[in-house]
Amino acid sequence: MRPSLMVVCLAAASAVVSGHSDLTRLDSAETPSVVLQRARAVIGGEAKLAAVKSLVMKGEIRTQNAWYRGEPDVRYLDAPLEVRVMMPDHYSWATQVGPSRRQLVVGFRGNVLLTGAPVPDGTADGPYLEHTNLAKLMLALLLRTDTIVPLRLGSGGGAGSTLQFVGPRSFTVYVDLDPSTRLPVRLRHQVQMKTGGNQEVVWSFEDRQVVDGLNLPRRILRSQNNTLRDTLTFETISVNAPLTAADFKSPTE
Repeated sequence: MRPSLMVVCLAAASAVVSGHSDLTRLDSAETPSVVLQRARAVIGGEAKLAAVKSLVMKGEIRTQNAWYRGEPDVRYLDAPLEVRVMMPDHYSWATQVGPSRRQLVVGFRGNVLLTGAPVPDGTADGPYLEHTNLAKLMLALLLRTDTIVPLRLGSGGGAGSTLQFVGPRSFTVYVDLDPSTRLPVRLRHQVQMKTGGNQEVVWSFEDRQVVDGLNLPRRILRSQNNTLRDTLTFETISVNAPLTAADFKSPTE
């Protein structure tokens, strides 16, 4: 065997033994589109991701006392939570808030908020912010970018371990990937505060399980300004549950 060929063979064998040939490992030289493609493959593959038309996620939300000012005796509140999604433009989040356990349902049917009143997009109280909540959720769970707020892959992510996604009105989200598994571990974005300035919101994903061939997180931690705000724990996740527009209503409708 010629020396040059021997070197090539030995290098290839070394790569296999050390695990560097594993396609799940991130390579800083990969383009963002290749990183996204391989991350989607680890979650379940293009065909399974594209086949998801609806989701129903049931469990519990633990909200920290920061949301309930004037209630010093309540350090946190545990409440039931049900999230519904019907792609690309139906979304609802049903839970209870405050010590009084007031029922809260937020979300939208297209451009109609779940208050039952159509609100023109682009206004101060328009549905755009709720639309971005669905965009972030589907990006977090499935790396899907085709909700009512379309996202495109940006180039400002980083060296292989972070993907940047950009939407209308300069809406920008970053997804951090685990270097070993390529699975999303965090989603990050900025929120504008009424008092001025921005704060970073971070979603962290834990306790992954395979549901209908999809690797999904059953626990999501949401922090803002380095403070934990919410812990979402899902007991059941139903993929392609039989939903219709009638399943997206507020309690007063």
